[in-house]
Amino acid sequence: MGESGGGCSAATPDPKEILETLLARVEEVIRETAVGANGIPVFVVETVLTDNLRAVLPGARFTAHDIRAWSARISR
Repeated sequence: MGESGGGCSAATPDPKEILETLLARVEEVIRETAVGANGIPVFVVETVLTDNLRAVLPGARFTAHDIRAWSARISR
């Protein structure tokens, strides 16, 4: 029997590593969005942040409450 005979060729991903990677991506998007957010109305920051998160994590969805809270914190 060859190597493709039914054995699993890749190790099971570590859930902690997956979450750490996702968290790092979200933090990076928030940091990058915050750079240009000073003085911009919160509703504009919400739109930009949402668009940026969707571009980096297209399969992830965040609640409007989360987006609003993050936007309010970075648009000061």
